[in-house]
Amino acid sequence: MEEMKLVLAGVAAIIGCFSALMALSEHRKQGVARRAEIFLKVRARLRDDPVFREICELLEIDSPKLKEFKLIDRDRFLGVFEEIAWLKNSGLINDVACVYMFGYYAVRCESSEYFWAGMNKDNHTLWR
Repeated sequence: MEEMKLVLAGVAAIIGCFSALMALSEHRKQGVARRAEIFLKVRARLRDDPVFREICELLEIDSPKLKEFKLIDRDRFLGVFEEIAWLKNSGLINDVACVYMFGYYAVRCESSEYFWAGMNKDNHTLWR
């Protein structure tokens, strides 16, 4: 009878460990899915917003038309990159994904003379 109790306790312990591992695995999958969802929403904002899409197109050639956008639209565009930086710094998206998906336009924007027309780019507390 004692041996049966030990066997049952061992089986229960194995089942408990297996259940805990399955729960941990599911939790990780949900975390990955949530991070992917956040990442895709930010990417969609850049692609779906007609103003942002036009800004991206004009950044390709650093067009003088960039300075014709309202300051609020350029500020909103920068806000997307601030969100991306926050997501990266908080660990919700990794460095590779951040640079691969958003780095090109961040660099194009930062180096654009026309995008920053009328804006205080040198105020490092706002933009960096």
